[in-house]
Amino acid sequence: MTANRKGLIAALAVVAIDQISKIWVTAGAPAVFSARETAGIVFGLDLPGTWDFYIVAPLLLAFIFLHIRYLRDSPAYLGGAFVVGGAVSNLADRLAGGTVTDFLNFGFTTMNFADLGIFLGLGIILYRL
Repeated sequence: MTANRKGLIAALAVVAIDQISKIWVTAGAPAVFSARETAGIVFGLDLPGTWDFYIVAPLLLAFIFLHIRYLRDSPAYLGGAFVVGGAVSNLADRLAGGTVTDFLNFGFTTMNFADLGIFLGLGIILYRL
């Protein structure tokens, strides 16, 4: 299997897991999960107006370009795919409703599987570069 195919599968897996889990949580998942809608970016940081979108969308496009251009032959390619998958899933939520659903509470922050994919992917990239 080629690196491109593995990367595509990894990115799509992050999107699928994130979207399915958000549907499950908003439909009445066990009380362990505490769903909340947030318009903010990482760690709930909320910028005024639609600035969140204006920051996130160009960063996503730049990262996709860098991922395809520079990471293709790198061991960090899989990490890049996780970042792209998480960013695409959160961006899809923002385009559909203006917010994302966070439900995994870690004490210092609440996030979703897309956020975890982004952080895991960045960790892999930093480790492998």
